[in-house]
Amino acid sequence: MLDGKVCIVCKTFKLLTDFPRHCHSHDGLDSRCRSCETARKRYGKQLRCTAPPRPKVCPCCRKVPVKWVLDHDHATEEIRNWLCDPCNTGIGQLGDNIAGVFRALVYLIKAKVKLFSGEQLMLGLGVAHSTVSKYMVQGGPRSQSWKTFLCNHAQAIARSICV
Repeated sequence: MLDGKVCIVCKTFKLLTDFPRHCHSHDGLDSRCRSCETARKRYGKQLRCTAPPRPKVCPCCRKVPVKWVLDHDHATEEIRNWLCDPCNTGIGQLGDNIAGVFRALVYLIKAKVKLFSGEQLMLGLGVAHSTVSKYMVQGGPRSQSWKTFLCNHAQAIARSICV
């Protein structure tokens, strides 16, 4: 029996000598064969040639990145922009879509209500009186605290902010 494994890209069984080394892999070899890895690198170079110019700071976190990465839509392969590596990884971990990022926003609003007190000024966010009045019960005594209000209406408020 020949020693080999299946490439995760082309799904072909190949000899171990057809896989480049990879120090973080359990077997010390890349999961992509040499030809697939070469094609991936060539494609990456083509993308970088057609990419928009790098901004001065990351569009997500507004920090100067240590490492820039080219963010793209995995479904369409359309280039979105340059991001810092941590922001690109974070977006990917959230599903690489608006729904995942939105769920994370709702989570943060519910888990850390003080975001809308002191931290809103640092982030440049605010909840307009018109947004609050849409969801607050009109007339009569106040039936809920600000914290309760935010927890109960986090999704609707997040939608208002994201628009």
